[in-house]
Amino acid sequence: MFSFQRATGGIETAVFKKLIAPYKKDQPASNMDGLRRACVDYKYAYFGLNLLNTDYSLSLPCQLVPVPETTYEVPWAFIVYKNSSYKGLINWR
Repeated sequence: MFSFQRATGGIETAVFKKLIAPYKKDQPASNMDGLRRACVDYKYAYFGLNLLNTDYSLSLPCQLVPVPETTYEVPWAFIVYKNSSYKGLINWR
């Protein structure tokens, strides 16, 4: 929700104004709540990052599937110490 709320234009702003802002008080408290609601309400959709590839799907009362050929890029940043043993894993190229 927050990435749509902070959008400065385009489709994200339109989605927020039309589909999220009017229902802001009815947002799920957690990813699990959102996924459970998607199982029982056929007019409900829930957006999350890699939620179907985790243990979430094992605890749901239904089987959810991703929308094919859709992506949403998310920038990531990692901070590690200069001599961290994880540095080689992050700089794998």
